[in-house]
Amino acid sequence: MIALAIVVALALTLGAENGLYVKFNYLIAQDEFRLSSLMVAWFSAGFAVCALLCSWGLIRSRIQIRQLKKQVTRLGAERDRLEATTGVAESSVNN
Repeated sequence: MIALAIVVALALTLGAENGLYVKFNYLIAQDEFRLSSLMVAWFSAGFAVCALLCSWGLIRSRIQIRQLKKQVTRLGAERDRLEATTGVAESSVNN
């Protein structure tokens, strides 16, 4: 995060010396922006979208891991219960 802030600050600093203006067409309007400001805005928007997508995938994975751990715990308890009942049944047959 700090590296990203440094890159953005550096881009703004270097872009401040560049006075090139470009026309940017919206869907229904048009305006002029400095090229450096436009590039920083689109870079920041792209970074935000990527961060949201990665966070969504990470959260989804953590939820799936939590569910699988619960399933492993439940199946382990069921296995122990079945081993206990099978062990009791075998010992009663052998006697």
